[in-house]
Amino acid sequence: MLAKSEKYVRKLLSEKLPRGIYYHSLEHTLEVVQATEEICNRCGVSSNDKELVMLAAWFHDTGFSRKYDRHEEESMDIAEKFLGEQISPAQIAKIKSCIYATKFGVTPEGLLPSILSDADFYHLSTDKYFDKLDLLRREWKEMLGIEFSDSQWYHQNKHFLEEQHQYYTSYGKEVLAKRKQKNIISNERLLSSIGE
Repeated sequence: MLAKSEKYVRKLLSEKLPRGIYYHSLEHTLEVVQATEEICNRCGVSSNDKELVMLAAWFHDTGFSRKYDRHEEESMDIAEKFLGEQISPAQIAKIKSCIYATKFGVTPEGLLPSILSDADFYHLSTDKYFDKLDLLRREWKEMLGIEFSDSQWYHQNKHFLEEQHQYYTSYGKEVLAKRKQKNIISNERLLSSIGE
């Protein structure tokens, strides 16, 4: 199931994503899948549950192939249509709840949605954070017509990192949150360097 889903999603995202999608790309999906596997292994998830959340990871951003706004609902629909005849309705419901947990402002309920939420924001804890931030800034400019000054951008990201985002799994809280702190400090330095 995972191999079939990977093949399908790779093709879909390679061929159907609109121009201007710089951050929510196939590369992002591959990174989220890898992070999901890491978090599952660290949280001792059963093989059956691991497969479900890994499937959700593959499909979580496929909705961008249809529309930018409210893409999570489209992603859930794509996953259900592809997987629906191959796994049970209860398993589909779990996968959809994981995808829904990646929606901005949603608090995940349960371990599996928490795992995918943490995996989707895994990059906040890595050395690639500012590279990813640049991709997102370009994407918002192209797809949404939103432009920020450097000051506005880093202030917004300071607020997001410190006030809006949190990790939910034990691994996220104990490991990823500590790594994220380095990027919070770096963001502060950037704001200082531009006189903010």
